[in-house]
Amino acid sequence: MDSPEIPPVSICVSNLRLSETESAFPEVDINGVFEGGTITGIVGPSRSGKTAFLDLLYSPNNHGSEPKVLLNNTAENDSVFKNICAIIRQNETFLETLTSHECLQMVADLIVPPDAQTKKARIDAALRITNLEYDQHEDIKESLKKTQNHKQKKKTSIAMKLIAASRVLLLDDPTTGFDGFGSRGFIDMLHGISRSGRTVITTLHQPSSYVFNRLDSVVVISAGLILFWGPREELVSYFTSCGVLFSDKETETESLAVHILGDENSTAKNGQWIEKTIKLHQLWACSEQHRKLMERREKTEKRAVERARLPRRAGVFKQLVFLLSRTRKWVFRKKSFPICLFFCTLASVWIVLFSLSKIFVGEKVSHIKRPERQNDFSVGDTSYFSGLTDAFTQINVGLIIGITFFFLREYYETVTKEVSCGYYSSFAFYFSAVFSLFTCCLLFCVIYSVSILLVGLFCGHTISATGFFFMNFFFAMQTLLFILVNTMLYSMISLDSVTTLVASYFIYPGVGALRKLFKEWSDSDNSSQPLFFVNPLVAFLEVLDVRHIIESFKKPLVGIIAENKGEFEDTAEIQTVRLPYVFLSLVFFGLLSVLAGSLSFWKKIKSKEGLY
Repeated sequence: MDSPEIPPVSICVSNLRLSETESAFPEVDINGVFEGGTITGIVGPSRSGKTAFLDLLYSPNNHGSEPKVLLNNTAENDSVFKNICAIIRQNETFLETLTSHECLQMVADLIVPPDAQTKKARIDAALRITNLEYDQHEDIKESLKKTQNHKQKKKTSIAMKLIAASRVLLLDDPTTGFDGFGSRGFIDMLHGISRSGRTVITTLHQPSSYVFNRLDSVVVISAGLILFWGPREELVSYFTSCGVLFSDKETETESLAVHILGDENSTAKNGQWIEKTIKLHQLWACSEQHRKLMERREKTEKRAVERARLPRRAGVFKQLVFLLSRTRKWVFRKKSFPICLFFCTLASVWIVLFSLSKIFVGEKVSHIKRPERQNDFSVGDTSYFSGLTDAFTQINVGLIIGITFFFLREYYETVTKEVSCGYYSSFAFYFSAVFSLFTCCLLFCVIYSVSILLVGLFCGHTISATGFFFMNFFFAMQTLLFILVNTMLYSMISLDSVTTLVASYFIYPGVGALRKLFKEWSDSDNSSQPLFFVNPLVAFLEVLDVRHIIESFKKPLVGIIAENKGEFEDTAEIQTVRLPYVFLSLVFFGLLSVLAGSLSFWKKIKSKEGLY
């Protein structure tokens, strides 16, 4: 064996029970050791407990009782354990518009110490080990189309873990979907990684003879019971001593499948297979190989993990800068997003402006006056502005809800994995998501306001520079408010995206109607009404009713734009509402929603922490 590059880490297992993850498995203790710097395969049929075993190794303290999983025979806290171990699932999630090199650069920028040479050295080493040097600048999505398998994703995931200095790699059936040649190359890569000092533990469903022979140790599991755990070379001799007959015409893996493991239907329904599995487990518990395994576990060197080698996460500001930069790349490369945004904006703006231009040019409406002066913003212009802002509100609700959920739905799975891996915080992503969505939706505000200016000039409505500025300011603040509410709503509820989209679209008029209903109820003379219940409910609905907040925010702006305040019917209310107070209220509501949304998002991710 080559001299290891890093100190190996052994994993000692004591009294681990698969029944803590799935009640279908028997309550039987699992004991053993995964020796450092080796590659171990967990072999068994489907639904035999391979993935459940892997989950318990990765998150031993997340399942009720306190199973003992020790690193180098030493108890470590959860943070050290998560930094040492890394799990790679069957279906890895990425932003497919990014390249493998950009994914590796993310880990290097956010985890590796700020030294350019160190970052480059780690990236180059990871690319060399995983054979990604020629495909590193190719989009993961395009690579999937070309190769028709998940090799690029798996290799990118492993390379990211290598850059993060993970000492233990847990892989869940990594060769699924590979052809024979691809499986050979992949297992050779894992074998080389183990020889560098890392501990590799992988589940295998139906390994080929070549893949099986590249393993150092094998764990045979069926129906949640350990049938063998030891060096690969001893497997045939052990089962032969147990009375299992191996044919010379069969390979080791074929003999395992035919004579010992069967398939999931055999082990679940066939009574003979169940009896045979229980008997083999009992023989294993009393065997000489089991006794030697326990001796190796007890003799494992008791050594604490070196803290200096643990990764350090970058600061929040650096995380924000990175996430904003990555979102910019995603927006420009995700062709459907800007195209959808542009056409939705163009269509909605011109539909509304066409309707308003017909009203102001050709038709006479009793409650709207034509302005007597062409150069000032008079009573008619105030109504014109009020109508346009109401139309903007109606369009903005649907557009921003659609953009928000399209954006967050694309990001959710990837961000859940990356936050759980410790690359950046949930607050940093949430704040960057709000800022990115706000920046994208400002395009809508600019197109809308410019269109208003052009149509207003055509209809004889001249808007001053001050009025135009405050109108844009109002549109921007309203857009920000809707984004804050929608991101918070998406973070708090766990419905699917379509249901959430429909529910959030109708929540604004629904909450507004409820607010008015309960307000009328509380203001009535009915003394039997439960005021202690109604008044707090009204206050709560007032906060949720975004349109009500926007209406109170719009009134001082209308007062600033209108020249003839005396002719405006809400003059007193305009003068009493001060813009700074409304702005401060908006800031407070924004911070509160960001805090609530990010905490909810963090809670969602925490519930899935054991998955990544």
